[in-house]
Amino acid sequence: MLPVLLNPAARRATRVHAYLHAFLRAGLHPTLTTATRDDQLDDLAAHAAGRGARVIAAAGGDGTLGLVATALTGTGIALAVLPLGTGNTFARNLHVPRHPRALARAIVQGRTRDIDVGIVQGRAFLNSVTLGVSSGVARALRGGIKRRLGLLAYPLVGLPALVRERPRTYDLTLDGRPLRLHTAQLILANADDVARRLRIPGADYEDGQLVLVSVRGRTPLGLLLHGLRWWFGDTRALRVQRFRTLHLRAHDGAPLTANIDGDLLSAPALHVEVRARALRVVAADPHPQGPFIPFTTIRARNPRR
Repeated sequence: MLPVLLNPAARRATRVHAYLHAFLRAGLHPTLTTATRDDQLDDLAAHAAGRGARVIAAAGGDGTLGLVATALTGTGIALAVLPLGTGNTFARNLHVPRHPRALARAIVQGRTRDIDVGIVQGRAFLNSVTLGVSSGVARALRGGIKRRLGLLAYPLVGLPALVRERPRTYDLTLDGRPLRLHTAQLILANADDVARRLRIPGADYEDGQLVLVSVRGRTPLGLLLHGLRWWFGDTRALRVQRFRTLHLRAHDGAPLTANIDGDLLSAPALHVEVRARALRVVAADPHPQGPFIPFTTIRARNPRR
């Protein structure tokens, strides 16, 4: 049995049927469960894990994957990624098989990879937690605009958010060391690519650490200029530090709004830590351009009962 958990709000949710068909042909016996709300996904994953599933498939975007990963972290149960969201950053970073037949083959052959997971307020994140301009963008993207416009929604709402947001002063404790930062954009990264072409120096899914990045620029124009330099590969616009545990609050005591892989969370302070190699993920196809293994072969290895 292969539980498939679907976030119906995902932009490409209807494509789940192509994956179900490929899984059936591979003898994986998928069972589809559609969440009625986002915060139900971790409970659904925990329920499937309790019934003995060794692989659980999550269909949606990065936020969906983080919720399912919350239940699977530390269990040894593999997460199979059906990249049906808008950006699909995690799937792109790990070169997750995007073709349904390729993903079915990877599950059948048991190809997995153990990666680090970030934990913020008890919830898993796979790519990054961000504060500042990116949180303003995430707020503006609510209400269905991202589903309607796709990636085009980001620049359309990003520039107004850039003008509205102002730098804030943050008080942090980084692996026990105090630190104060004044910035309009703060990033806590697990992945080396948090958005298309925006690379995080030193970030790695398997090094047992997270990376703290603050983007230089104290005005909207300055932040835009440094952001453009970063977009074109100049990382001198970034201040970068590595850590395992972090405590963060605003210097003025105001609540924080964090963007967790596309989902928003508000809290008076944030506690972030890394769990090294704690999540098992169905690995990339080692021959992404090569021929698919015939499904007759897969069925022979996994006969239907």
